[in-house]
Amino acid sequence: MTRILYIGSGTPWTGGAGYLVRQAFFLHALIKVADLHLVMFDAPLGAPMPPFPCGLTFLPSPQRKNSSKLAMLYDDIFSADPRMIRGYDRDAPRQAVAALHPEEFDAVFAFRTDFAYFAGVLDHPRLILDIDDVEHIRWQRRLRATLGHDGDWRTRRDLLKLRRFEFDAVFNAKLSLVCQENDSDGWPAVPRVVPNTVEVLPEPSRRVSSPRLMFVGNCAGGAASANVDAVLYFLSKIWPRILYDMPSAELQVIGATNPAVQRAAAESSRVQLAGFLPDLVDAYAQAAISIAPIRFGTGTRIKILEAFAHACPVVSTVLGAEGIAAIPGRDIELAYDDIEFSSHCVRLLEDTQSRERIGQGGHALARRLYDRASQHARVIQLLEDFLQMHVPGASSFIQGAIT
Repeated sequence: MTRILYIGSGTPWTGGAGYLVRQAFFLHALIKVADLHLVMFDAPLGAPMPPFPCGLTFLPSPQRKNSSKLAMLYDDIFSADPRMIRGYDRDAPRQAVAALHPEEFDAVFAFRTDFAYFAGVLDHPRLILDIDDVEHIRWQRRLRATLGHDGDWRTRRDLLKLRRFEFDAVFNAKLSLVCQENDSDGWPAVPRVVPNTVEVLPEPSRRVSSPRLMFVGNCAGGAASANVDAVLYFLSKIWPRILYDMPSAELQVIGATNPAVQRAAAESSRVQLAGFLPDLVDAYAQAAISIAPIRFGTGTRIKILEAFAHACPVVSTVLGAEGIAAIPGRDIELAYDDIEFSSHCVRLLEDTQSRERIGQGGHALARRLYDRASQHARVIQLLEDFLQMHVPGASSFIQGAIT
């Protein structure tokens, strides 16, 4: 019987942020082709068991060791490891994973390169690696968006190390996966594109009664968080322009928030921090517009696809919508700067017909390309092909599991 060891983070079976949604999509495909044992970093205390049969091991986040500034400078100069994985106590998670004997599993599926590294499975001979975010590109974009350059010499050197680390991981994996076409360029072994998906409502309800804009995303992280940066950028550069043209507009931020976001919201007018909402159906139905003022990152934004799934029109930066096959003016509105972003928002708040047209265009696109049900069979076939090629005897089990 085919067995796969899954390395991931959190509790994807409970839903939530984009990284959980993507993992849940893969898990529901993996259970169709193999028996699973899950190793999950960062699971919350008292996390529920998955609703499907599997083995389960919860692991805490790897802890960073205390290092002096001199030691960090030494490592920046002489260590081959990038900062993203350096200086952590990796012994505990690796011992826990080693006790599961990953070499005895038919394959290992790892979500993100850093979790695969901390689990010690990057050298598994049948590794499936979902890259998710391409970290060396994400960090470079963050630096350019916030500083206007690639940082000092230590940071530029670290970006090269991070790029090499990710390239080595992809080269050694038997199969690597990314979210979108742009993220598949330039690797030593070309990753397969598996797009992010959402559950698309066949006939979503729209009950807009006020000029409300909505941002959905986890803003509990620090300055390195693309969501935190997006909200702070929007509140400082775009929101005042919108309020000038439409004083009755209101902004709802859904998701956890850090102190910086809380302060910025308190200093702004007509901003509501709604916190985490377990069900977003009503929020999307009542929002006039969903916004994605993202300035850095890779992958595709599930927040945009979710808005499409609910026929809620989206205004995004060009980078925020990267990798999504949406046509500006038909499925989405895209902005190159803060002035254009505020202009799109005001126009859609004022023009009901344009709002309806953009919302329906995004919904049709999501049904055609990003519907979870239609992509599910494709990923199962991808996993079947991998196992039949690399695992002797997997074919008989797979056929039994699918039928």
